[in-house]
Amino acid sequence: MISQNSTITDLVPLAFVSRERSLPTIVVNAVLFVVGFIANLTVFVTLFRNRTSQSRCNRFILHLSFADLAVITIVPPTEIAWHSSITWDYGNFACKLYKFAYIFGQNATSFILIMISIDRFIAIVYPMVLPSVSKRNSRIMLATAWILSFLASIPQLTLNKADADDIATPVLDIKINNGEIQTKIYDKREDIGFSLA
Repeated sequence: MISQNSTITDLVPLAFVSRERSLPTIVVNAVLFVVGFIANLTVFVTLFRNRTSQSRCNRFILHLSFADLAVITIVPPTEIAWHSSITWDYGNFACKLYKFAYIFGQNATSFILIMISIDRFIAIVYPMVLPSVSKRNSRIMLATAWILSFLASIPQLTLNKADADDIATPVLDIKINNGEIQTKIYDKREDIGFSLA
């Protein structure tokens, strides 16, 4: 029931999302994508060109920049597409694949940072042991990070799914002009407009 003291949240179910609320998310994700992609690509290309004479640290950073590139090329563009349409239009398989890639990239970044920390710990605490740590050991550490990332991401393939309600959710756009609440419902099939006075 609408009363004089009703607020927007009293009138509208929380499931409806305004397109105007998505604009800051779209802008932030676009900026993150551009800056993150350029920065990580620069690091990756620079280290990849000099990979024959690189140190263990550079090898770790090369893999870290690759993991960050994976995250930056998957998450912001998908978030932009999702918030632009406000519905998930890509089906159940794409939902599972997106969540897997999202978690895989984050796990890879985290595990590579852990391996960098272990490598630096050995370099500081056991400085005489470090020269005997070969390229092979750093490769094993990096392979372990990637394998653990993959294994930790597998549950995302079974836990997530796009519900039919999520795919076809109508959107309610709300504006208040001179004390009058104006709403418009957007649906993928048709636009229906009406106004509450």
